[in-house]
Amino acid sequence: MWAAVTAGNVTAWHYWQYMNPYEGQDTAKLPPRYRPGWKSPGIISIGGNYDEFYALPRYYVMKQWGRNVPKGSIRVDTVSDNPDLHVVAWRRPDSKLVIIAFNETTADIPATFNCSSIIGDIMHIRTADRENYVTKADIIPIANSFDEVIIGQSINTFIVPIPHVSVPELRFPAIFCILALFTILLALTWVQART
Repeated sequence: MWAAVTAGNVTAWHYWQYMNPYEGQDTAKLPPRYRPGWKSPGIISIGGNYDEFYALPRYYVMKQWGRNVPKGSIRVDTVSDNPDLHVVAWRRPDSKLVIIAFNETTADIPATFNCSSIIGDIMHIRTADRENYVTKADIIPIANSFDEVIIGQSINTFIVPIPHVSVPELRFPAIFCILALFTILLALTWVQART
């Protein structure tokens, strides 16, 4: 996800297969794409009698993004001086900065986060080996920065209160408006031709 957001400028993430209906069944009878080693088994698992479900770790990873980066958030530039610590941030419409930090290594990484202006305590949420979207103790910033150890193989969300900044409304380029109009006209023509 980090690469898609930072390199590909993705603005939304939809997990295409919410659950794998074959998870936990005899693998010899499964279609090839559901056999062990398949890359995307889903984010929930259904119990053997289909009467219960279990959230898998990738569900909680998705929750770090889906719950904390609402519609209207604007991605801001971030820099990490450690190649093993991946960081991405958004300014939310409610004047909070959301920083998501990944540590895919097994080693803990001490990190200092510097922000231009922090006006309150920082909420910290972590998903790791034995923690599924756990709210940790609030972090008290010191001089517009805060320190945190990013434990190995974890994703951490920091919700930082910042001063409100007016953001100019983003406008779609004219080509998108023209394409949208063309699509509507094409659809209307198709509907009229069918009646």
